[in-house]
Amino acid sequence: MAYNFLVLSRGSVLGAIWSFTRDTLAMAIISLGCCFLLLYLIGRINHRIKFLPIISVLFLVYALAEINHMSSLLLILIFGLFLNNTDLFIRGRLSQILKNELFEKELDQLKNLTAEGAFVVRTFFYLILGYATIPHDLIEVDAVIVSVLFVAVIYSWRWVTLRLTYTGPLIPLLWVAPRG
Repeated sequence: MAYNFLVLSRGSVLGAIWSFTRDTLAMAIISLGCCFLLLYLIGRINHRIKFLPIISVLFLVYALAEINHMSSLLLILIFGLFLNNTDLFIRGRLSQILKNELFEKELDQLKNLTAEGAFVVRTFFYLILGYATIPHDLIEVDAVIVSVLFVAVIYSWRWVTLRLTYTGPLIPLLWVAPRG
């Protein structure tokens, strides 16, 4: 999102801020609509093959947002937040429309499918990374300098965030590799 903002800021700064805000709000509204639609489909499709069409719709919306240069990862973030926190978002009359007796079971299956799919994607990423890495390039001076700088920035930022948010001892927690 920050990259899109910087690309849009070639002209006026106010125009870039307006475009960024408009696109972010539009993507959030589209994301919320897609979340409700996909949750409705999870609860209503009775066929044994239900997750492939649902994930296909998610990919379609992602691709459309990407084509229109909108923040498509916002869609994925909002959908993930919805999936993990349906009790917070779906209450009252809305729960009568979206939820049924199989809803939680189907939602757990979708979460498991997503976790397994993420594992497969990470596995292939590291397989390709290992295959494409040339060991001789890892010991070049430029690569070592960049790597040391990256590690220093990561741990410095981790120290700052821990110092601001955590009141306990920093030393054991600081050296745990941050994720994300």
